[in-house]
Amino acid sequence: MKKTKATSQDLFELGQFYLLNQKFSEAIKKFKQALKLKPDDPKIYFQLGLAYEGACLLNEAKEMFRKVLELDASLKEAAEHLERLAGE
Repeated sequence: MKKTKATSQDLFELGQFYLLNQKFSEAIKKFKQALKLKPDDPKIYFQLGLAYEGACLLNEAKEMFRKVLELDASLKEAAEHLERLAGE
């Protein structure tokens, strides 16, 4: 039987599934795997930031939201999350 490799989109969607189900460590793993395949995708960094935030890893979350803004400054949601986390 032929084994197919997961695409960054597959991994991203799995990460979102885990994130929605509050399985933050699993979500983090999947988003990190997706980033290895697509390292310049701001939406993956954003979701990874949300997963870190959910896992109470706030410094890591801030780092991810900063990376989102580096890649695409128009993503206001990332700026809002970063601003909110800066107050914590």
